[in-house]
Amino acid sequence: MERGFPVVSGFHIRNKIGDGGFSKVYRAVNYSSNEFAACKVVPILQQTWTANAKKELFKEIKVHSQLKHAHVLEFLGSETYEDNEETTAKSIIPAVYMLLEMAAAGDLFDKIVPDVGVPERVAHLYFTQMMAGVDFIHSKGVCHRDLKPENVMLGINGFLKICDFGLCAVYKHKGMERLLMERCGSLPYVAPELNGKEPYQAEPVDIWGCGVILFTMLVGNTPWDEPTDASPEYVAYVRGQIFSTPPWDRIRGKALDFILRLLDPNPQTRVKGSEMARDPWFSQDNALLRADEGAWADALSNPLKSQGFMDVADPGNPQHMDGDGDAQMLTNNNASQFTQNLMLFSQTQGGTRYTPELTRFYTA
Repeated sequence: MERGFPVVSGFHIRNKIGDGGFSKVYRAVNYSSNEFAACKVVPILQQTWTANAKKELFKEIKVHSQLKHAHVLEFLGSETYEDNEETTAKSIIPAVYMLLEMAAAGDLFDKIVPDVGVPERVAHLYFTQMMAGVDFIHSKGVCHRDLKPENVMLGINGFLKICDFGLCAVYKHKGMERLLMERCGSLPYVAPELNGKEPYQAEPVDIWGCGVILFTMLVGNTPWDEPTDASPEYVAYVRGQIFSTPPWDRIRGKALDFILRLLDPNPQTRVKGSEMARDPWFSQDNALLRADEGAWADALSNPLKSQGFMDVADPGNPQHMDGDGDAQMLTNNNASQFTQNLMLFSQTQGGTRYTPELTRFYTA
């Protein structure tokens, strides 16, 4: 008999909505409550289900489940089905099933127009939300270590949600803080201190990642492929020789000053989360901070529309039904002013260096 998915905490696993190197993400539906969730499925395979892989995955689950904040994607629960006689008898696919809040508006990556970016007021809105989430994560003694637009989701009402804690580390416990050793992250977003062999402080690594995300939002591209001597862009940046060349020449004034504080190659002098409230760019007045979700969506979608990066559909006439009414349920129950105004189903990125294929790296 062909194996299938179990019902996880009342949720039926439906169509695939994303995948990564070691997992796939599916839309899950609770037909009793008409609720939706995302289900991350990590297959249990003999060749990959090592003791270390198991330890790291359950660390991710434990840490994420304890992070409850408006700007952290909510962890709803998990179930594990080992490859054993019971699972075989029930014809269940052996895997770890992680239920997560459904981010109905997709990830931040797909909202950034390649080589254009988003309006500065939108970048400011989402950077302040991201830092609220990062500050909370740090207050719990956790370092994310893989902050990038693909790991930043937008909820049904447009709120930014940090996700994917697969590379996180607990660096502080009961007032005691430790340095980190592991070299991990996504190359364009990783901090330069990870290029060496010395232990590094946790929080500055996430601040650097936030800085690269802000730069990417402002210009639609990453500033470099990696922060090493192998990158001509990074070398020119360190030497102060890049600011009159594209796309750096598009960032000026207070925004550039703030970027330079975030992307300070020296982690000891890099701006801290607690210092940002006094920064002129971070603390500027922004009407979007007081606007409703419809205004957020309009501000975010206008550059996408003008550059031809949006597939627009009538929200009242859903185009993505899967045959059993799920798409109609999604439209009725998961619609909001934000998602209706945005009406974004897909976008193909085409930036020079800004590609979704940039993956995590691991070194000893």
